[in-house]
Amino acid sequence: MHRSTWRASRWPLAAVLSSLITLGACAGDEQPITAPTAQPKTPNLAVGDVITVTNSKGGMDAGSLRWAVAQATGGEIIRFDARLAGTTIPLDTTLVITNPVTIEGPADKGVTISGGGRGRVIDVATMTSQPVTKLLNVSITGGKLALGGGAGIRNSSPLVLEHSTVWGNEAPGSTALLGIGELTIVNSTISGNTTTLGGYAAIAANAGLTLVSSTVAYNSQGGISVPFLSWATLQSSIIANNGSGNCSSDENITIMGRNLSNDLSCGDSTVTLIADAKLQPLRDNGGPSMTHAIAPESPAFNAGSCNPTLTVDQRYQPRDERCDIGAFESTDRTTVTLTIDRSPNFLSGTSARVTGTVTCSRGGDQFNVLVQLEQRGPDKTVVQGSGMTNLSCTTTAQTWTALVVPSSGAFTSGGATATATTQQAPTWVTPETTSRSIKLVQPGI
Repeated sequence: MHRSTWRASRWPLAAVLSSLITLGACAGDEQPITAPTAQPKTPNLAVGDVITVTNSKGGMDAGSLRWAVAQATGGEIIRFDARLAGTTIPLDTTLVITNPVTIEGPADKGVTISGGGRGRVIDVATMTSQPVTKLLNVSITGGKLALGGGAGIRNSSPLVLEHSTVWGNEAPGSTALLGIGELTIVNSTISGNTTTLGGYAAIAANAGLTLVSSTVAYNSQGGISVPFLSWATLQSSIIANNGSGNCSSDENITIMGRNLSNDLSCGDSTVTLIADAKLQPLRDNGGPSMTHAIAPESPAFNAGSCNPTLTVDQRYQPRDERCDIGAFESTDRTTVTLTIDRSPNFLSGTSARVTGTVTCSRGGDQFNVLVQLEQRGPDKTVVQGSGMTNLSCTTTAQTWTALVVPSSGAFTSGGATATATTQQAPTWVTPETTSRSIKLVQPGI
């Protein structure tokens, strides 16, 4: 089981919250809750109790997700039978959550919750400031509204989204998430959501937003909207390629660590890495939900501000000590195989020409090979030297040659020890070193 390591903070000012709810309505979102609120059938469930979903039906059938939500009295955990991993649950109407719960999909393949184009997917309708509703390892898609915003999710109380993706939702207002309550998004992706009217972002952060190690990209008319009475904190996240602008304003945004954007709307180059993130298409890259992979050529590679509490990415893949920006930690490294020829390695005056081969797991990476040579003579004297060769690596073995010049003395015919090491390689090339005993000979022998 993967436990949440983040907790949403509280928005303390009731008067401001009231104003923010009004702001959400001003965005054209005046729709009532669109699903009945069933009374719990088991009133003595306790915080932390587990309710198991056993089928993928979208109605109130026993064992369905909607049935499980109706059982909750507050604080329960809703999980899914292992056979439902990777399943899509087509909701017949909006899933309304009136008591805060944790909905946790399987960590290996997740669960997709689809609105099927029939309305909002999830409405977190609890009006209390505490506790928090959490969604983990889920994909939210297929929300479609004729009026208002929050086609994917509308939350009236604090919501935490982890290891999840909100994609393919459509509304005239904010498309993916309408945050009337505070939003915390960690290790998640918000992508491909469409606004049918101009000027609305995918995420409306009306009561505060914390965005950590997440990716907000390719939404039609904006990434994040932060009204003047609200706030947002961005940490090690990608907010890029979101139509007319990635952030509505940077005035209420706090930058922590290093974030990446392809424009200046979330902060200028003094606080944000401004560049093309070079994101790959949204797809199944493993884990519970779809992600935008990055290649080592992306400026997000190894450029993040590592959070010690986040040791994995959205897919639960380990983050290394030089973590990437965004929800995806690239494991697409180039591995190098170096060999050194035992013989013939020819003398060239007092120097030596050492040869070998190099092969890479993919072609095109350029780096140097440093060759160090040590020879011990009959009189116990030691001659040492080094040389360098530059190459562009390929997936088939290619020969390299390095002229090794002694630091003093001269190399002579006989045995020696050679060591070859990759140098000045791109950060995505795994360092490689090899050593062996070789034989030095005079040319023509």
